[in-house]
Amino acid sequence: MSPVKSMQRILVVVDPYAEDHPAVDRAVDLAKHSGMGIDLLSCYYEAPLASEVAAAFLPYTDNCEATLNQQLALLRELAQPYEKENVDVTIKAVWDSPMFEGIVREVLRSMPRFLMKETHYHSAISRALFSNTDWQLIRHCPVPLWLVRSDGDLSEPTIMAAVDPSNAADQDASLDTLILSEAFDLSNQLGGMVHAVHAFDVAPDIADASTTIVSISAINADDIIEKAKAVHSAALAELTIRFAIPDEQVHMQNGKVVELLPYMARELSASLVIMGAVTRGRLKQVVIGSTAERVLDHLPCDVLIIKPAGFVSPVNLESAPRSYMHVEQEHIFNIAA
Repeated sequence: MSPVKSMQRILVVVDPYAEDHPAVDRAVDLAKHSGMGIDLLSCYYEAPLASEVAAAFLPYTDNCEATLNQQLALLRELAQPYEKENVDVTIKAVWDSPMFEGIVREVLRSMPRFLMKETHYHSAISRALFSNTDWQLIRHCPVPLWLVRSDGDLSEPTIMAAVDPSNAADQDASLDTLILSEAFDLSNQLGGMVHAVHAFDVAPDIADASTTIVSISAINADDIIEKAKAVHSAALAELTIRFAIPDEQVHMQNGKVVELLPYMARELSASLVIMGAVTRGRLKQVVIGSTAERVLDHLPCDVLIIKPAGFVSPVNLESAPRSYMHVEQEHIFNIAA
């Protein structure tokens, strides 16, 4: 296997018709710092090409191949300005549907270091229906998912690691270790600084107490909050001491998590928030990553979402549509000798 093929790679989902490509810019920036290669991916599917009318003029597979070659041409044009950046670039296009499954299947084939995708604000309807590709990737992507929200570069970034050492959200304790390890790996590559942030909400504990005590006035909410803070503080200290994180880079807040994480990201001027996608309750596959889903539209910066160790995506290669097709051109730019 050649050195180019064996290097770690960033798979970037691209809409070749878009005017701007912040995810590609971010991938190039990261690749220059880390020595990784970049794969630009267009996942495309158009049902009318399968119609009888279209087939009458050209066989269906020829239609698909012609469309994918057009996608490759657009990707090649998109990649051209990055030739001077001294990174290895591959372009590829797949005919697959639905889009999130097609993207995940390409992840399963190539197992990149990161899957990177631009993300936008999602409407309330999209959030309610959980039909958006971004949320599906949060739930189903087996590798770290990097959602690009901002146009800034990665020079000496502040990286905010959102941890939950109390496991209040049924988070696997090892997930915090993965989150912090990823944060420090990126910090070392980019010359950044890691802040560990733990947000927790005592309100459910107070509500639980009120259901077991006849007189609500007998509930001392301050005592409950102080006891909870002590438990969370001890757990956070145990975690951050293992990573030798200075006290001034460790933060703990009580309140609504979906409000506190964006607030802390702004307070710290974070360039990247790293958080875990976790499972809750009996319907684990249905609600995986719900905190990440709820907070995504409120964060002012990029988000990197990590899965627990041993996560297996419910998407598989065997579920690809019969019309699946894949074309690619490898290494259109190679690292300079």
